[in-house]
Amino acid sequence: MANEQTTLDDEALSRLFTGVQRPGRYIGGEVNSVVKPFGSVPFRFAFAFPDTYEIAMSHLGMQVLYGLVNSRPDALCERVFMPAPDMEASMCAAGAPLFTLESRHAVRDFDVVGFSLQYEICYATVLRMLDLAGIPRRREERRSGRFPLVIAGGPCAYDPEPLADFVDLFFIGDGEETLPAFIEVWKKEHPNGAAAVVSAAARSIDGLYAPEHYPLVGGRAAAAQGFPEIVKTAVVKDLDNAFFPVSPVIPFVEAVHERIALEITRGCVRGCRFCQAGTTRRPVRHRSVSKLLDIAATSYQNTGYDEISLLSLAAGDYPYLADLCRRLMHGFQRLGVGLSFPSLRADEALGEIAAIMAQVRKGAITVAAEAGSERLRKVINKDITEEGILAGLSRAFETGWNRVKMYFMVGLPSETIDDVAAIADLVEKVVAAGNKFRRNPQVTCSIAPFVPKPGTPFQWEPMASCDYVESARKLLFERLRGRQVKLDFHNVDRSFLEGALARGGRELCAVLERAADSGCSLDAWDDAFDYAKWRDAFASAGLDLEACACRRLDPDAPLAWSHISPGASAEFLRREHERAKAAPSPSTHL
Repeated sequence: MANEQTTLDDEALSRLFTGVQRPGRYIGGEVNSVVKPFGSVPFRFAFAFPDTYEIAMSHLGMQVLYGLVNSRPDALCERVFMPAPDMEASMCAAGAPLFTLESRHAVRDFDVVGFSLQYEICYATVLRMLDLAGIPRRREERRSGRFPLVIAGGPCAYDPEPLADFVDLFFIGDGEETLPAFIEVWKKEHPNGAAAVVSAAARSIDGLYAPEHYPLVGGRAAAAQGFPEIVKTAVVKDLDNAFFPVSPVIPFVEAVHERIALEITRGCVRGCRFCQAGTTRRPVRHRSVSKLLDIAATSYQNTGYDEISLLSLAAGDYPYLADLCRRLMHGFQRLGVGLSFPSLRADEALGEIAAIMAQVRKGAITVAAEAGSERLRKVINKDITEEGILAGLSRAFETGWNRVKMYFMVGLPSETIDDVAAIADLVEKVVAAGNKFRRNPQVTCSIAPFVPKPGTPFQWEPMASCDYVESARKLLFERLRGRQVKLDFHNVDRSFLEGALARGGRELCAVLERAADSGCSLDAWDDAFDYAKWRDAFASAGLDLEACACRRLDPDAPLAWSHISPGASAEFLRREHERAKAAPSPSTHL
């Protein structure tokens, strides 16, 4: 921790807001936020989300860890997000450091800064936040002064190597138990210095990875003596007894999602071969109906939200779903509170769910079909049929639903022109089914290029070429434009950047520094994303961005992330990869 603490008073903060839009992003003081006297506890944690306020405040994981740390009498947690460009410019002009919302203390005054890594394209933003905080990017530079430890967790931690030179400790897997265990180690070891904390934590806590103790040997990370060769993923076994935030912070500025979030299940039994979460969140664990009803009731009292969202990788697989929905409707319908499902399995059972919810306010039915053809769904192990999709959605339309959101990918392994066309065929059939029961049904079709991710059976597969993806995009727009369909095709350049970063090693540390130096930040936002800067950053390290994204990896060779366990064994992933290749073969390539 720095010797001299820095805080922003009301006058200094007000001066920063001159010409800044949405100052509510930075003032703190929201309902249910927690402010503890900064010097009252031995452990001070800055939770850093490398995106804007609106995105961060919609993330359940942040609310979980924020509430968990603040529930301890010996710790405090405060929030900090990446300022929007106008606020960043104002802060730089005034020489103001990056500060937290709760106490407006400079981030560098905290003991630990923890980054949530939800998507790869946030990596440069992590470095920019360190810069704004006045914290050296590289780990070895921080050790020469009194700076916070930098930790990170989230889905991207399953390949931590692109950030390995910048982060002291990565948290692999569930954090509800590993973060409290780390706090205990920190309290004991911090008088001995940062290196002692890192070493003790990585040795004693499953799910913690310290890159400094895994030097590169032959281009791959190898464990030093006394550290695990394979870092296990942390798993919370009992969700009913795990911490859950029933008093989430209510945002001042409208967030992407403002609702009571009920995580009903963690994990998924479906085994889709492209899905990282389906592998890394095993085994499947359920919360009991009684626990969920208690959480919902208390959360409503503390927030007043008018929507309850049932969160799961596959909500339809929750074994007590019908009972839970009926009891939630019985308790909340009179209060005008609706139910929503971010993701549903598109089959006949969808009709049963739609019927259960027939009396509540209608939102949109969201189904992730992923591929248009039966053949390709077998390749990716998406065990749904066209007949089931149409039967389920027909029942939903019949019971009063009028909006459907469908998700697909293009560029999946073995994909052909027929598979791409099958997406359009299926969407047209969904529209036709809707027209039988509803007037002007709304169908939104979201298309994303396939991006192979570590820890999945497709981790060895390449992305499809830029020309391929553009051809698929053109075909779908020609087929679906003006057909009662809103077509949303993900930014192709951003997808290639995601693919290049997702399977990289420590060679990308230099790329990220160059990207941050050139101003790359908040790359999920179209008005901030600059693909040319990223291509230049890769080129400066002797790398080609698109070649990195489109490379096929050798299943028999070590991977940059081989020392990180996703939860499933390497043998299982190879076996599933072989099963995908043994699925029905295509006949005509795009």
